[in-house]
Amino acid sequence: MRRISYIIVTVLLLAATIASCNRRKASEPLPQQPETEQRTAPSDTETPPVGKVRIEKIEGYRGTGLMSGDLTVRVDNSTRYDITLEECTVTLFYSDSKVCAVTVREAVTAAKRSVAGIVVPLGLQLGNPLAAYGVWNKVQRGELDNMTVSVEALVKAGIIRRKVEKEHIPLEVLLDMTGVSAEDIRNMVK
Repeated sequence: MRRISYIIVTVLLLAATIASCNRRKASEPLPQQPETEQRTAPSDTETPPVGKVRIEKIEGYRGTGLMSGDLTVRVDNSTRYDITLEECTVTLFYSDSKVCAVTVREAVTAAKRSVAGIVVPLGLQLGNPLAAYGVWNKVQRGELDNMTVSVEALVKAGIIRRKVEKEHIPLEVLLDMTGVSAEDIRNMVK
């Protein structure tokens, strides 16, 4: 059950963060960033990056209860603003049936112009535990057909708040956007 929670939490957190903050096209390659914790100010000849927030890596997951845990992700925020994910619920559907929902339990912030590890406290709600187990087995086999994700989030950048709602994004498309494959997911939970 813990493995199911971990995989679903990982995929859904990626969905929420990418859908709310990143405007990169799926076909655009991810830029390679140095492993520094704080960026320096750009020189006069260089233009500062605008609108770039992405998850570089999932560093780990620690269960804090049967249906909750803390996910640690390395986030690259190249913008001029602190980005705060104030509220977020991501729902996974299989054949239009709700399998589970992951909720961010408290607000998390990515500091401006930094690359840092962020701990995201998550709660998991299973609609049907047997369906979740079946979906987990399909993900392990790489069968992502008929799986969609819906995202509802409240994101704050500086002083501006924006509500993000995306309905039934195909899971394959979401994984392509984030650069994560089903194989990567299987390796994370082994």
